[in-house]
Parts: sequence; structure tokens; C-alpha cells
Amino acid sequence: MAYFPKKKLILPEGFYLDSSKVPSGRSVNNLLISCGIDFFPNLKLEQAIKNSNFFFVIYAEKQKQIYGFVRVTSDKGLNANLWEFVCETWNKSKTFLFSFT
Repeated sequence: MAYFPKKKLILPEGFYLDSSKVPSGRSVNNLLISCGIDFFPNLKLEQAIKNSNFFFVIYAEKQKQIYGFVRVTSDKGLNANLWEFVCETWNKSKTFLFSFT
């Protein structure tokens, strides 16, 4: 069972968080490339996401574009690893896309 703190995730208007539908490898790779991070073969990335314990994707509602992504693997004991943890800036002022309150 995943543990989530009691703090609430705040996203700007027009964005939403999804953890149910596995994103395509291509869309995640596009995000990685736009953030200057190495990309992976699309099919291998999709399989890695499916085999992860869980993942989160931040989408823009109007554009259906991915603006943030992270996947988590764990030994179900004491260790958890965050993979492809990336978030693109969403406006010209280079502000963060999300915050916690």
C-alpha cells in the first residue's frame, strides 16, 4: 500500500494528475527530451512504467500534453527509487508546476 502525506498537492488551473492510465513511451520521451534528459526506447520505457509500483503523470487539460512524470519502484521493504522524475516549466516565468500545502 502506498503512503501519501496529508499535505495536498496544488496544481495550477488547467492541469491534472493521473496515475491510472499508462502514458505512451513516446510522450514521456518527448518530455524527457524537452527537459534535457536522456531518452529510452519507447517500448522498453512503457514496459518499465507498467512494471513499476506506481507512477504519476501531470497533464495539461486542453493540450493533453505531459508536463510532469515520475515512476516509483520499491523492494517493498525499506527502499524506494524514483525514476524519470521530471517536470517542465509551464510558463515564461519558469515557475514550478506544483507545490504542497
